[in-house]
Amino acid sequence: MSFPIMKLTEAGKTILAKAHSGEPLNFTRISIGSGVLSDTTASPSSLVKEEFSLQIAQIHVNEGIAHITAMLDNSGITEGFYWREIGLYAGNVLYAYANSGEHAEYIPAYTTASFYRTKIGIA
Repeated sequence: MSFPIMKLTEAGKTILAKAHSGEPLNFTRISIGSGVLSDTTASPSSLVKEEFSLQIAQIHVNEGIAHITAMLDNSGITEGFYWREIGLYAGNVLYAYANSGEHAEYIPAYTTASFYRTKIGIA
């Protein structure tokens, strides 16, 4: 699985500017999706096709960089999909986004023979 560097969305840039002026910046979830990004120059406001919303497991700040982790497993997946998109949300706003395009990873539907689990990390 290979994602390019996550980019702040236009709304994310606004949230970050407000954080620099003292407003709290609260990351709320990480979402993954299977959508194909048709306009790579546009700033998305949501995932093209969200498949799962993941609870943030940990946020650790080191030298001014937030390291955010979540766990993904396929125990609730009834239909497999290609994981192409990832988004970081602050409140209900898409803060940052990346799309792996043709480097997508297939996440299988859960069976006792195809259990999938991975730790997702965003810095």
